[in-house]
Amino acid sequence: MSNAPSGPAPENPASPGANRRRHGRLRTHDMTSNFGRVMDLSRSGLRLRVGGRPSAKLGETIELDIEAGGAGIRLPATVVRVQRVGFASTDLGVEFPELSEDQQRGLAFLARLATATPVTRPG
Repeated sequence: MSNAPSGPAPENPASPGANRRRHGRLRTHDMTSNFGRVMDLSRSGLRLRVGGRPSAKLGETIELDIEAGGAGIRLPATVVRVQRVGFASTDLGVEFPELSEDQQRGLAFLARLATATPVTRPG
């Protein structure tokens, strides 16, 4: 009888395929930015869907204007991932530097606006 663990081996966090996210992600609805549509976000960053070729490059620090529900905020972000998706779209992964408390509150407010499920009433 062997004492070897059963099941798959745990993933090495240093491996290229490891998930390096520090915070949970929220899918967004109707959230946009000056670079493209916001697909999901967390406290530490977000994923953008950009039509065509993105103007931001990997490693570049950008000023990101994010809007949802008529409200908006400008945040600094660093492009940490560029991945082509489909024929004419690219996903950008951006990471926020250390945000101030006001910036964190503003981002949380936008997240609530952009992740709320629309309610329809029978009529």
